[in-house]
Amino acid sequence: TSLTTNADVSVPAGATVTFEKLVDMTLITPDGSKITVQGTTNKPNSGATLTTTMAKVEVYASLDGIFYGTSTDPLATSNRNISAQPGTVGYKPAAELLFIGGQNIDGLIKDPVSGNPQFSTTATLSTRVTNQAGGMSDLVFKLDLTDTSLQAGAFQITNSTQNGQALARLTNVTVDNQGRIVGIYGTGTQKFVGQLALVHFDNFEGLMPVGKNAFAATNASGTEHSAEGVVVGRAGTGIFGDIKPQALESSNVDLANELVRLMVLQRSYTANSQSMRAFDQTLRDTLQIIS
Repeated sequence: TSLTTNADVSVPAGATVTFEKLVDMTLITPDGSKITVQGTTNKPNSGATLTTTMAKVEVYASLDGIFYGTSTDPLATSNRNISAQPGTVGYKPAAELLFIGGQNIDGLIKDPVSGNPQFSTTATLSTRVTNQAGGMSDLVFKLDLTDTSLQAGAFQITNSTQNGQALARLTNVTVDNQGRIVGIYGTGTQKFVGQLALVHFDNFEGLMPVGKNAFAATNASGTEHSAEGVVVGRAGTGIFGDIKPQALESSNVDLANELVRLMVLQRSYTANSQSMRAFDQTLRDTLQIIS
């Protein structure tokens, strides 16, 4: 190390002058990376601060083209982790990374046993969105930026992983014998989307027919808000039976009895027709004799 100065220094008689040298040194991380630092000393407990050149990278996130941290973000909610400060303009970073020698500073020190970084760089983005049913659902993204690296070159993807599923559309809806409504998607995933409720009326004769084999509750039968006489529950529990999905209800008509009744009516109609014909013929003959 050397100290170079071009200034003229005058020292009063009896005064003591101490020069601090600017030290350039190289530190080697456990994985072998070399970092050049500067400072007045590298002695332990000296209180001196060593400095080095670091690169700062800001990470931004957007959902459907809308950036997190904007003052006009329609997805902003009170429980969201990333939000804009009042009065600010522009986007707020979801995370800030510092790189030394192309490596994330949090990942420089490795665990000697597992080899994983002892410090992590994570950022969580959360919001609430409207689902297909019209309700609100929590949407949470966790960004793990611990092992990121900074390369002095053009943009390129060195590694890409996905822990989610591809877009799938609803292909079928089924109801099991307990009344559970299950949605089946194109990827084979099944999702519970609802429960079919059954209602028991003690005074079922008070129900009002509304057509197509359907009935509506009345004051006589009681409603689901009644204190007595009406029970709401699930299939297969208590007094409720099971639901038979994908089953065709059999006819409740006695075909043999109806055919016999049809034959009797047909014979009666034929006999009445013959009687009317005989009476008509008799009346015609009488009128001819009179004339």
